[in-house]
Amino acid sequence: MNGFPPSLGRHQIAIDPGTRRIKLLATEASKRGVRVLRHLTIDLREEGLLTEEEIRHQVEAAVADLGDHPIALAIPQPVAISQVVDLPAIAEMDIKKFIEGETVSLSGLSESLVLYDFCRLRPFGRFQNPCWLTISREENVQQQFHRLTASETEVKEVTTTANALIAAYRSLQPEPDDVVLVDLGAGRTVVAVMQAGQGVFAASFPKGSDAFTEAIMAANQCSIDEAEGLKRAQDLLAEPARLPGLCAAVDGWFRELEKMLQEWWQANADLAASFRPCRLLLS
Repeated sequence: MNGFPPSLGRHQIAIDPGTRRIKLLATEASKRGVRVLRHLTIDLREEGLLTEEEIRHQVEAAVADLGDHPIALAIPQPVAISQVVDLPAIAEMDIKKFIEGETVSLSGLSESLVLYDFCRLRPFGRFQNPCWLTISREENVQQQFHRLTASETEVKEVTTTANALIAAYRSLQPEPDDVVLVDLGAGRTVVAVMQAGQGVFAASFPKGSDAFTEAIMAANQCSIDEAEGLKRAQDLLAEPARLPGLCAAVDGWFRELEKMLQEWWQANADLAASFRPCRLLLS
């Protein structure tokens, strides 16, 4: 989950289920990287879709349009935990058993109720034998399946939003890099930190572009559709169209992002010291 899923084959369909839009990509993997063949978007607000059955019908139609390929599903970041675990000096055959114990410890659930995935990382900072571990309650993953796909649809790979960000960046920039990846969604922002080309931190906070839209609606006394149109058509953060309420909403969002990163830096001071000048990429 810290890279592009190798089990899907040459062609695959990736599904990203947002709260406002469901995005689908038909892609082709090769030695040169991953190429997007087609993309489709289902606008849930525009379609007026209210029931899970209607959403599933739209997703199934989109998948059929893109072709009969294996499906990879990105589950929302809040329903999973991704973090670095330092493996002890144990035999290779015992690593899986150790990881299973860690999933129970981190989740507080029995092994039968938890789904997990892991990959080995190169040593960095204080971590001598690091492993990137992602866990989620089985119930939460099944809920995502039920919302988006029919029971007979086979999902070949499951990842999280942060892990998908890391995999996408690595496919475009294979050289080791230090970077902060930020996905600004409608109701939530997902953050992933990469050090020397590998993911070392992933989290999210419940604030997104909906707060910007609401600020525009309040300032202009307009509908949500009008506010969304203004947000895309005009620079409302600068004169002459500057909206103080929107500026305050953006500043509040940025402070949340800064707080999350600062808390992580403080908890990983030894790692922060080894970072090269770091870029931040906003999606």
